[in-house]
Amino acid sequence: MSRTVIIIDDDTITLDLMVSIIEESMDAVVYSYSDARLAKTFIADQREKPVDLIITDLQMPKVSGLDLLNFLKTGSFAIPVLLVSAQGTKDTVIKAVKSGAAGFIVKPFLKQDLIDKANTLLLR
Repeated sequence: MSRTVIIIDDDTITLDLMVSIIEESMDAVVYSYSDARLAKTFIADQREKPVDLIITDLQMPKVSGLDLLNFLKTGSFAIPVLLVSAQGTKDTVIKAVKSGAAGFIVKPFLKQDLIDKANTLLLR
């Protein structure tokens, strides 16, 4: 069963890496965005065909990962979000979880860690 995964990161190298990992490791249609504003528009247009997982960077210009979580919450979207960040402090993780993140992974991450966390969230 094919899943729909959205990956968002303003760093295109990291974005391409995450897309490759997810496409190679699971049966998923992956949409990638380097601008979270475009991802928000896509998500809003997908109400009839739900998104199964969002993997997003925390720190991005204009729309951060926390802004995206707020958008999902206020729009009543029930999509698990895996936040990815180089800021892996305890406070950052707590803030992300309180904001609605279903998971958190710290950059740089191991390929298997990303796969495992994504699979766990897709099985919820």
